[in-house]
Amino acid sequence: GKPYGRIVCFFHHLEKTFEVIFLLYSGKTTSPGSYSGDVGKGISGDVHKLPLEVFEILPNPSLLQLINNISEDTIKSLSNDHKIFLGLIKIVITGEVDKRWVETKFGPVVTSRFTTTQARVVRRWLSTANPSFELSRVMHYLVYVWAEVFFTIKHLNLFVYAPRVLLLEVMLTQKHCSYPERTLLAKSLSFNGQMAHPENLSLIHI
Repeated sequence: GKPYGRIVCFFHHLEKTFEVIFLLYSGKTTSPGSYSGDVGKGISGDVHKLPLEVFEILPNPSLLQLINNISEDTIKSLSNDHKIFLGLIKIVITGEVDKRWVETKFGPVVTSRFTTTQARVVRRWLSTANPSFELSRVMHYLVYVWAEVFFTIKHLNLFVYAPRVLLLEVMLTQKHCSYPERTLLAKSLSFNGQMAHPENLSLIHI
């Protein structure tokens, strides 16, 4: 008979939305840690040892500003995989290569958790002069949607901001994703967007 609040992890929610895009362009898993499509196959093994190519820069001023304003405490709170992802994604949006991140060894691909996978995708991009359509779409999503949402919620880091950041995610998805991508993402956003459930919004505004 006591009131309670239901709190849903936003980072798990983000893992599930990335899973939608990644599996769309990587194919189904063939075994633990492997995929049937070229994108999934291309991020396996010692990706950090691949030679750099003249990769396509994907500028995103708002993401760059967000990254440059991340506090030291927030950076310390990141997992190793997310620190690598941060360093690599900054290279992609600026074109300024930092070998510290380029040569960092990754953990294995794990199909149940995508933090390593995201960093591996970005590292693969740096070694691809003529990326496939599939790899381009996954990177487009990471740079223009996922990373901005992830680092925004890491910066704010309070439960009360979850609905606001979910709205940001929906807006970026509408702006940067194709119709087939948006259709699939809508199902995930609806199912895994429980932090914006009316009862949580009511709790926030009490």
